[in-house]
Amino acid sequence: MSAKTLSVVVCALFVLACTLGIALAAPSKDAATAMRVKVASARLGPDLGQALSQLEKLSGTAFYPDWLVLGDLGLGKDTAVSVEGTEAAVGQLLDAVLHKVAPKGQMLAWFIDRDRVHITTQARALAATRSREQASSAAARPGGRRVPSSTTLTFDETPLGDAVNFFRSCSGLNIHANWKALELSGITKDTPISLKVNNISLGKALTLTIEQLNAGKAREDSIYWVVDDGVVLISTGTALNQKTKIKTYDVGDLLTFAPEFKGPRFNFDMIGNNSGSSTGVNGSGMGVGGDRKGLFDEETTREDREDRDSRAVQRKEIRDTLIKTIKEAIGEDMWTPTGKGSIKMIGNRLVISQTLLGFKLLEESGTLH
Repeated sequence: MSAKTLSVVVCALFVLACTLGIALAAPSKDAATAMRVKVASARLGPDLGQALSQLEKLSGTAFYPDWLVLGDLGLGKDTAVSVEGTEAAVGQLLDAVLHKVAPKGQMLAWFIDRDRVHITTQARALAATRSREQASSAAARPGGRRVPSSTTLTFDETPLGDAVNFFRSCSGLNIHANWKALELSGITKDTPISLKVNNISLGKALTLTIEQLNAGKAREDSIYWVVDDGVVLISTGTALNQKTKIKTYDVGDLLTFAPEFKGPRFNFDMIGNNSGSSTGVNGSGMGVGGDRKGLFDEETTREDREDRDSRAVQRKEIRDTLIKTIKEAIGEDMWTPTGKGSIKMIGNRLVISQTLLGFKLLEESGTLH
């Protein structure tokens, strides 16, 4: 199997694992413990091969660098590197070594599999971890695509364009960055971003990446990511606040309430009354002739009407409050007549016409899901 074919297979397995939301099993206890070993003082180098060998001895576990992949990046055992550290864990020292030798725009990572520390690119580390869990984990759980707990996602002054490409390759999603709109907000492919996380969803990692670009920016100038027809769009509030879409939400459960049942009032004068022109119905003694009064008195009938009217008023109040809450969640200026959004009730369904920015703000507010 060629290296290109193997790469395609690994990526396909990763995307499938992400789609299934496979849980990540904890790495081997021995290897994980070894990578947490604290080193009082260490001087690693002068090249990558010797630095890794020194870390193997300090941790007591085997390292398996993917030299084929690293070689494609121009890295080898003789790549110069020097790292010094005190009171640092072996894993932290390895992170420092990989950070120093990583080419610009590339990120390296390590992960644990079967008591072995594998070293490769960050994208391949994520893919391999996901593929392994799909094959070995018998207990799957939902949770979406996540950054594995055994692999750290690290951006260190990484160009935004490279970060976007990383999210695209690792998630398998269609991700489109509107660079023309971003540039109007002062953001380019070369804008540096920094992030270090693990065990969070890729969506959250993307949010954290973008949030650092929004410091001091107004709502329309800020950067957002939204999902539109299966495509993840990264753009500015202004660009996302142009065209409207319509979404409907079933809110019938919010419009229901427990009415107060008072119970009927019986007209006991009609029970067993033989003075009317009729002696009853089928001899039951319940008079229906004469003055034609019913079993339930007029007070009960009047209260039924009032109760129906009261429920109608309460439903209207609930609908009005719901609409007001949704509008206030993102600001009245996002709705007509100032903005482009509109909202109305049709039966038990809430119909919202709003821009992609409006729906993103509603999502962030937690008002609608």
